Amino acid sequence: MTTFRLVAKREISYEFEIEASSESEAIEEMNRWLRAYESQIADMGTGTTFIAVSKKNLEPFVMNVPPLAEQSRIVDRINQLMDLCNELESAQKNRSQLAEKFARSIVSASG
Repeated sequence: MTTFRLVAKREISYEFEIEASSESEAIEEMNRWLRAYESQIADMGTGTTFIAVSKKNLEPFVMNVPPLAEQSRIVDRINQLMDLCNELESAQKNRSQLAEKFARSIVSASG
């Protein structure tokens, strides 16, 4: 995987490091991450015609993002668990097929 650095420069500049296989995947991940804070950020907004969040309101806002090394550990663990899920799913499918085969052999042996 490649690490993409996304920097949004407006009144306030933030720098994020996201591990992703492509720039578009990194942007999608950033969007998911920001949507998790969407309501909290929106609550800081003021205005009637156009809701805006001021620099003053946004500066103290803390968005918790684990360090890149921890993100990698989380991804690795999720991948391990997904592999385990796939193994369990395969074992369950094999058991079901074996049970069907066993049931058919009993029926054909008794008939």
